[in-house]
Amino acid sequence: MKPLRSDGTGTRIWVVLAVLALLLSSYGWNMMLPAGVKRPAPAPLAIRQRTNRLRDPETGYQRPVPKEADFALDIFQRTFPEVTTEEHILIQRWEDIVDVFQSPELVNQLIEDEPSILRWPRRTARNALHYLEIYLGEEEAKEAVFECPFLLTKNAKNMRESLPALINVLGSKQRLQEVITKYPQLTNVPIG
Repeated sequence: MKPLRSDGTGTRIWVVLAVLALLLSSYGWNMMLPAGVKRPAPAPLAIRQRTNRLRDPETGYQRPVPKEADFALDIFQRTFPEVTTEEHILIQRWEDIVDVFQSPELVNQLIEDEPSILRWPRRTARNALHYLEIYLGEEEAKEAVFECPFLLTKNAKNMRESLPALINVLGSKQRLQEVITKYPQLTNVPIG
């Protein structure tokens, strides 16, 4: 058995292992949760100041915030405390998605599963769902979105190019739906 070197590499290894164990104990175990287990809210909920910049598009007058939007805004704020997007913009994005799905409860469920939907510009979710409906069908597209809400954050331009190519490779719409709910990043693969 060789003696430890006197240059201190043995001590450095122990220090690196101790730091790794410390990081894993504080952050890493949340990453290893099994599928379907919700992570705890990562940040405390700060007191949100109500906006008075939400306007009616037809009259230009102020309008009240929809009560159903509070749940989605709370989830978003807890998940992304560092994001400084103004509240009225988040509400407009939420309303745009509600306009697509026709149900605030369904939208709140989607946002609870994938809060990053509200991080993207207003029409991103609408456009992504539109291209999914073209290539999968209306019901199958909504089913795929509820299985994997992350699909609503994908770039519609890339989806327009990649979905027909994926149908050609996979052979059927049903197989495409299975694959993109399991591997949603495939919808964003640049083709060409």
